[in-house]
Amino acid sequence: MSSATGVESLFSGPTVIPGPPHALLGPIAPFDTDMSSMDVIAPAPVAGLFYSSGSDANSTGNATAPGATVAKLSATFQYPSVVLDHSIFITASCSGGVLTAVFSTLAAYNQAQSTWPTGTKFILVTADPSCGDGTQNSFFLASSVTFSTSPVMEATAPGTVVDMVDIIDDLGVDFGTIPPSNSTSNSTASAYVCGSPANDTIGGLPAAPCGPQFDQALDDKLGYYSGADADISVSRPFSNVVLIADLYRLLRRRLHLALCPHNLLCNEDSLSGPLRKQ
Repeated sequence: MSSATGVESLFSGPTVIPGPPHALLGPIAPFDTDMSSMDVIAPAPVAGLFYSSGSDANSTGNATAPGATVAKLSATFQYPSVVLDHSIFITASCSGGVLTAVFSTLAAYNQAQSTWPTGTKFILVTADPSCGDGTQNSFFLASSVTFSTSPVMEATAPGTVVDMVDIIDDLGVDFGTIPPSNSTSNSTASAYVCGSPANDTIGGLPAAPCGPQFDQALDDKLGYYSGADADISVSRPFSNVVLIADLYRLLRRRLHLALCPHNLLCNEDSLSGPLRKQ
């Protein structure tokens, strides 16, 4: 539409552009927890709940693709809690106001029987569809629990599914992404191109393996100066010169380790001049 003033209007009013769809996070198995450990079966005051937007969200026990958005909820409940889906030895289901947990090993059964309260309330968390809609965790407030080994090893707890807001005292939220898996090795040293020195000393100075603790390990071996006047010797007029020489040798050695992790490109003597190949 044109006007007499030469201003052309393409729209008769403001244009509303719809926002992007909300990111829906579903529960996932924790990637920093040993799900075969007996510790995850014992009730705890704080529960770590993981959620992700990845394609495997809502499928507990499955890995989520690297790079997917992840949220960790650190929930402090009003009662002790057990996240049943964090154990590979427990299968949970709900029916008629009763949650049933079936144990696949005797060790898991014994752990639950010895740690779960039998006469007081506690919280059982699961994303099993029979306890909710299957897309989110359900929080089952159990009033008691009984154990049986026939016909299967199981625990039955009467109670009710409650809203999380009604049983929580504190909540912490952390966001991040799933880290890519680099290898099947659990060794931290595999992440670094250099390794441990062949000897405890090199060139008369302490040596330490490379990695994030290199400086700390070397400092611990060398020792520390308190800086107090009483610890400074005045009977040796050239002690400062000796200290400076020692510091020079230390810095020279550290520079060598940083530039030549495998001693393949240069040697320590080459640091006094241009680097040279061996």
